Amino acid sequence: MKMRGSLFVLLAVCSFVPQSALAWGPRGHRVVGLIAEKRLAATAPQVLARAKALLRTTNAQGTNCEETAPARSFADVANTPDEFRQIELALVTRDWHFVSIDIANPAYDESRDCPTGDCVVRRIARMRELLGDRTRANCDRESALIYLIHFVGDLHQPFHTGFGHLPNGDPDLGSNRITVVIDNQTKNLHSVWDSSLIERQNRTDQQWVKRLMTTTLAGRDPATLDGGTEVEWTDESHALVTEFHLDNETPPTKLDSDYVRRGTEVVEERLLRAGLRLARLIEEALR
Repeated sequence: MKMRGSLFVLLAVCSFVPQSALAWGPRGHRVVGLIAEKRLAATAPQVLARAKALLRTTNAQGTNCEETAPARSFADVANTPDEFRQIELALVTRDWHFVSIDIANPAYDESRDCPTGDCVVRRIARMRELLGDRTRANCDRESALIYLIHFVGDLHQPFHTGFGHLPNGDPDLGSNRITVVIDNQTKNLHSVWDSSLIERQNRTDQQWVKRLMTTTLAGRDPATLDGGTEVEWTDESHALVTEFHLDNETPPTKLDSDYVRRGTEVVEERLLRAGLRLARLIEEALR
């Protein structure tokens, strides 16, 4: 059976674009998806089956959706929105991956920080709504699920929620303009949080999931970590970007072992919570 879907068009036509560095790195997004699947498998296997049924192979033309087996995993599609957002047709989606809150402001204010609705906070709410709408075509619901998997991860990366200023007063674009040194490599601070703090651990996806679901989760009830709203999660992330933000210096700041240690602990906690919270949102939408 073939069905049309405008959201699907945006996802499918641009599958050839190289991955962007402007989000959790590929491993971070995959790990969030794997944790969500593991959680749903334990708590709501019927919901997981419904979600996996939506993740069918789509045709290459970007106009129709063929429901064919096998279904893809959350990890398989977790990075898809980053793979195409530089394409002209999908430019509208570029602002959906973050919310720009000045670190001078302590919390998210929708009228100030997301007046048009084109930010990750509002897009999570919208994709959850579309996913749960059984009157929509399956292609639209599939695309909503893919976006939801990705955006919940994005929101839990602290530097997707805040920005500071350069010495001349210009915004630092989520610290993409802040240069630092880590492990003898010069990088921007945003990319350190996207990827470096993850990849320097030299773990596979499955090793990351095992660590987060055992060591990081140890002694705590997942149900106490998966609560809250997207606004509350935004404020959590924003408090962290305010704590870990650095000013641009010449020569670039060398990240010391304490910063790296504390940052790694935060990254592990944010990946875990993102996966658990994603599972809850999907369960609420598809139960």
